[in-house]
Amino acid sequence: MRKMIFVIGIQGSGKSTFIEKNYADHKKFHVMDLFQESMARFGTLQPVLDGFRVEDNDAFIELYNEIPWEAFMAFEDDKTVVVECPVVSEGTSPFMDLIYQAKDLGIETQVIFLTVEPAEAIQRVREAGSAYRSSAQIWEEQLDALEFLLDHCKRNKAGHLG
Repeated sequence: MRKMIFVIGIQGSGKSTFIEKNYADHKKFHVMDLFQESMARFGTLQPVLDGFRVEDNDAFIELYNEIPWEAFMAFEDDKTVVVECPVVSEGTSPFMDLIYQAKDLGIETQVIFLTVEPAEAIQRVREAGSAYRSSAQIWEEQLDALEFLLDHCKRNKAGHLG
């Protein structure tokens, strides 16, 4: 059965750190991370930060097309796909609808909410300084990539579930 883990929290709650510590086993898990992939492929975060807002952003288009496909193929290898989902407005995440869609597709879903006092989250971000990368900066791009993954799953649903 396909399985996805959604790690949700506010900026500075420790989502990336939690994922790095708990899902580093690449034989079991596939982390769908636009930032990490951008750095690995291009040595910069700029393609992801620019997203579709920059005309002819070929590097981002490459990521946008390949990352969901790689996650889909991870399902085929019986890996659990892990996705970082920021809370971008008070008390809500735009990812919730997609979590329900995944569940409706027969994908086993686990949602992990990371909580932290707002003052502590702000302090964490300050301490990280320029090294801090906020998934909230690219939530739309991450959401699009996740939608693309679920579209792959919809088109290939027969014979792959259960």
